[in-house]
Amino acid sequence: MNTQIITPAATVLIRLLSENGIEVFMVERSNRPPFGNLFVFPGGKIDESDNDSRAQSLCKSITDKEASSLLGIENNGLGYWVACVRECFEEVGILLAEKKDGSKLNLNGSVERKISKI
Repeated sequence: MNTQIITPAATVLIRLLSENGIEVFMVERSNRPPFGNLFVFPGGKIDESDNDSRAQSLCKSITDKEASSLLGIENNGLGYWVACVRECFEEVGILLAEKKDGSKLNLNGSVERKISKI
C-alpha cells in the first residue's frame, strides 16, 4: 500500500506571443536532488496563507467558487491562483498583478511586455 501524502501544489504557464511565435517561460532548477537540472514552470506547494481571505480579496478576475469549479474541487480553489502568483514572484521575480483601477503595474519603469492572463 502506498502511504505517500499528496501535497497540494500549483504551477503557472506563462506564454508570450512574440515576433518568433509563442514563447513559453520555464525555469531551470538547480542541480540539487530531487529536481536536478530539470526545466519546470514556476510554481510550488499551496501555503496556508494562500487561502487567507486577505490574499484572496485581491483577486478580481475569479472567485473561489469559480476557481474551485474549474479545478473540480469543493472549495479553496482560489488558493491555487494565489499560490501561482506568489510562487512566480518568489521564484523568478515576475509579479502577475495590476493596480486597483485595472491599469498596468510597473514597479521599476522598465519596458513592459504583454503577457497573457492566467
